[in-house]
Amino acid sequence: MSSPLSEMSDMIQCNTCGTQRAHVIKESRPILFRDTSLMISEHEVTKCDSCDERYYTREQARDLDRKVIRAYRERHNLLSSTQIKAIRAKLLLSQRQLEEALGVGEKTVVRWENNTSVQGKNTDNVLRMIDLDPDNLRLIVRLRNAALVPQVAKNLPEDMTTLAGMRAAIFSGLEQFQEVSSLINQITDSVCNELIKYRAQRIEHSVRESKVAL
Repeated sequence: MSSPLSEMSDMIQCNTCGTQRAHVIKESRPILFRDTSLMISEHEVTKCDSCDERYYTREQARDLDRKVIRAYRERHNLLSSTQIKAIRAKLLLSQRQLEEALGVGEKTVVRWENNTSVQGKNTDNVLRMIDLDPDNLRLIVRLRNAALVPQVAKNLPEDMTTLAGMRAAIFSGLEQFQEVSSLINQITDSVCNELIKYRAQRIEHSVRESKVAL
């Protein structure tokens, strides 16, 4: 049994009333998180015996947030932070590399693994697919890169996207030399083919620069 002296030594100054009558207790409370009602048990909170105020220190608030994330994951059968980290380790990827491969924001995987943020159900399903077969991640990256092609092509200079106009300009320029029509067509086709190859290389380079290579 603790003595009154030892109990007093555990007291800290209250942030609300300033008396030396606050101490740490454990309690349970319901919390609504993302439209889900969760009961968080045995979490620490600071209580003042003088003013009866309850408040959280910074560390207590962080611990409560982590418990809420864990409870939400359990309720909705989502991968835990430990499971996500194990999947990433199996792929031999850094946190940033996995973020780039999934197309999520910077530090997102960091927050998942630290239990300070929770992944959505769709992302959770993608992670489970990757866990079943790592080749699925390569497929996802290829699909994401392919989706970038129209966007990259849109940003190319106008003269690189209007091959019909280039063909007409080349044909018109060569006609003044009164060359044989078949030769003109051959030269025009060769130039346009090279332009097509160049444009494809530009797109491929832009996609490669913006995404991880897996």
